[in-house]
Amino acid sequence: MIDTTAMLELVRDTLAADARIETFCRTNYSRSIALYLGFNDDKDALSSTAYPLAEIYSASRLRGADKHRNIWDVEISAQVVNDTEQSISNGITYTGFLHAEELRDLIENALYRAKIASIDSAGASGTFSNYPLFEAVTKIRITLIADARSGISKRL
Repeated sequence: MIDTTAMLELVRDTLAADARIETFCRTNYSRSIALYLGFNDDKDALSSTAYPLAEIYSASRLRGADKHRNIWDVEISAQVVNDTEQSISNGITYTGFLHAEELRDLIENALYRAKIASIDSAGASGTFSNYPLFEAVTKIRITLIADARSGISKRL
């Protein structure tokens, strides 16, 4: 059976290998995404060069004797620093807001495409701003069927 540490590392490695995330980050920020399992606000985000980033900041696991599935809820934050503004006739569009949302979508889609398990986006996603830092968060539910005969989890 896969443990929580292995699942989190699999999520991280899946995001690191995703070509669409790489293309988005290189096109818009001229660098690859920085991936964090946990985060130290005082150390890791010292300058705008630390972004774009994805922070896997929370994981919970549901299991028990009567469970035939292993379920993890993994929360991921997509963050960008972008001070570009576009004036429109009746307001402003902040590019960082749109980029954080797009990066969140790319993260979710990378996990769906990888087919590491049954994956659902659970809970609400929203964007938070501490201008020019923009953050979009998502909760991903990962489900594996437990094989009672061997104790090994199988993909759904």
